[in-house]
Amino acid sequence: MERILQSFKDLYIGDEIVKKHFMLSVLFILPSLLGAVANFMDKDTPKTAMVVILIAFAVLLVLSIIPGIYLLGYWVRFCADRIGGIKGIPQLNNQMFVEGLKILPLAIVWGIYLIVFFTAMILLPFVPFIPYFSELKSNPALIIAMIVLFCIFYLLLMLILLVVCPFLSYVSIKYVKQGKLSLDLFNPLIIFSFMKKSFKETIIVAIKFILVNIVTNLATALLNGILGLVIVVIVFIAALFAPTETKAEAVMYTPLVVMMILPIATLMGIIQTYVTTMVGYASTDVYVDIYNEKIEA
Repeated sequence: MERILQSFKDLYIGDEIVKKHFMLSVLFILPSLLGAVANFMDKDTPKTAMVVILIAFAVLLVLSIIPGIYLLGYWVRFCADRIGGIKGIPQLNNQMFVEGLKILPLAIVWGIYLIVFFTAMILLPFVPFIPYFSELKSNPALIIAMIVLFCIFYLLLMLILLVVCPFLSYVSIKYVKQGKLSLDLFNPLIIFSFMKKSFKETIIVAIKFILVNIVTNLATALLNGILGLVIVVIVFIAALFAPTETKAEAVMYTPLVVMMILPIATLMGIIQTYVTTMVGYASTDVYVDIYNEKIEA
């Protein structure tokens, strides 16, 4: 675990490191605000409020594309720094937007691969039961068999996720190292060539970072739980002082309450995204070493 701990320490080395982390966190504001707005949409949302929320959600969704592209470019620069032996994290600049646009086709194509693959995997357990759907209500044994099969299959899916996903990092690392897109980067079979050269080392690191994620997510959940409790208190107090004709579930959709809740919910999203990003960057640091030592050796 010493190398894992060092990868985190290296994220906080360098000049103006506080400013760099702050500027990186700024990129999380719009996506986090988008997530906060999305949380207001449920079956209890008043129709008048839903219209406003949907408009705000659509606008934020479009605007969030910009920081999303910046974050892609930021990762490219971070990866290039690690390849060059530079510690810390990069200073945010406009060139990162250009770099994000350059790698965007690769991110989109691999995103489609993952969506298609996992959609197929999720739907596959249903196939053996298609001829028997009409009998499910009258056949408890069939229902139990289907549930058991689903559990086994989805555990297998999680195992595949554990095995495959770490090797996706090498696709992007190879792109950064060669400095341009090439056809082999879009070939899904490239994953198997990475596995052949670095399977053991990569899986060991992936398992370690799963443990790291558990610890960091627990810490984040504790902090966000406190902020969530503040939101509950705000809604409770607002309900106490609301007019008697106002329904309890509608209180949180009043303008004043929304203005108080949104910044807190957005902050919760920023904290979660920041922690997840730092874990991702730390893992990239280690994967760059494996790529250099095993794949390009």
